[in-house]
Amino acid sequence: MTPKNQLDTPQRLPRWSQVLAAWRNGEENRQFLVDVAALNGLLVWLCLMVALDHVTLAPAVLALITLSIAPVALNYSRLSAYAPDALIGGQIITYSLALLFVGAADWLTVVPFGVLIWGYIILLRGIASLVSWSGLLGMGWIIVTRFLNQSLDFSADVLSPLALFTGMIIIFGLFNQRRQPIIPTIAPHLTTAQAATVTNAGLAILAEQIGDTAKQLDQAAGTIHSITTQQSSRADQQTNVVAEANRELDDFRYLALQARSKADEMTHLAQQAVSVAQNGNETIQAALEGMRYTRESVLMVGQTIGQLALHLRHISQIITSVSDIATQSNFLALNAQIEAARAGEQGRGFSIVAEEVRDLAEQSRRATGDVRTVLKEIQQAISLAVDATESGAQGVEAGLNQAEEAGAVIASLYETIARGDMAAKAILSSIDLQSDGVRRLGTAMQSLDQVAMQNQASTRMAENISQDLSRLSGKLMATIFQSESHAGVS
Repeated sequence: MTPKNQLDTPQRLPRWSQVLAAWRNGEENRQFLVDVAALNGLLVWLCLMVALDHVTLAPAVLALITLSIAPVALNYSRLSAYAPDALIGGQIITYSLALLFVGAADWLTVVPFGVLIWGYIILLRGIASLVSWSGLLGMGWIIVTRFLNQSLDFSADVLSPLALFTGMIIIFGLFNQRRQPIIPTIAPHLTTAQAATVTNAGLAILAEQIGDTAKQLDQAAGTIHSITTQQSSRADQQTNVVAEANRELDDFRYLALQARSKADEMTHLAQQAVSVAQNGNETIQAALEGMRYTRESVLMVGQTIGQLALHLRHISQIITSVSDIATQSNFLALNAQIEAARAGEQGRGFSIVAEEVRDLAEQSRRATGDVRTVLKEIQQAISLAVDATESGAQGVEAGLNQAEEAGAVIASLYETIARGDMAAKAILSSIDLQSDGVRRLGTAMQSLDQVAMQNQASTRMAENISQDLSRLSGKLMATIFQSESHAGVS
């Protein structure tokens, strides 16, 4: 028969059996549990440093202190009673900060460490084996998720709770396999009644824990199913949006082709208009040169006619002088005839000469009269020519001004058409850029469509996993019922 003090002294049992039997009253056992948890924390820290490439020195040192160094130092100090709480607090703080600062791509690596927090909480209840298994599973999960992040495109909304509860399932499954060897390990140190009591109590507690876990798994499966349903709906909506966007892109591409055709036509017409405007400008410039030459010629004619009129006035003055001389000669010839008549026979010859002189003076007077008449007609013609020349010069000047104005208008029109041609070319270039953008956008939409199809496949895979979780939770509940029935029969 086993002595009573043998049951009350945990030091007489093997050290590992003390841990598995969850005897929490001994100082030595508590220190051992904290040491195991701190060792797991160190291993997890090493795995995290390997998995997360972008961790800087300060966060790495802080995580090492909170995960391992601080709990061990506190465990062997005067405040050793606070070591488990410090261990749990350090784990929660490190885990929370990791989730806060890492990106979405690292969530698959960091999230499963929530399993370790559950393991350390279970540690306070005395189930030390779960701590060891959770540490090993956490390190294994890091390696697995490194490949998952590279090969799969799962949503973090699905895999975050999935990773957490999958780790819990594995832990409790492993513990369910190991719970049978626990009793034989400590059985030699207990009586039959005490062993049965320990076994029934342990099984009841374990059944209750597994039942709670099965319910949580069922709830998690429902949550995952709801999330996958929503994601499936969003994926369908995304597919519809992508299809609608592709149709809109096709319409826009057709409109862009039409716009480019119109822009080509507009550019061709603008180039023709530029050519016509340039020819018109050259013609106007030639006409302006001709009109300037005509204006100079008319001005020269006017100046020549003016000089001719001046000479005619001089001739008229000379004719007037000649007419005066003829009149005086006529008077002198008349006086000579009178004097010759007084002289009688002696003055007869002189009288004949005087008569001839008088006839010549009369002829000169008539000739000067005719010349004066002709000069007057010439002056009238010159006056008319001067007036016509002045009118022509004014007309030429007005035509020149109008031609210059027309030339300015045509030059402005040429510049406007040239700017229109440049604008048409710019529009054509912009349409080409838009067409390239549409082609690139179409390629991006095709890639988005492929991503949507991959998301649908991932959603279906996650939905299958949620169904597996539901079946697994059902099996756990069935196992609990069988264990309770077996315990009742016993």
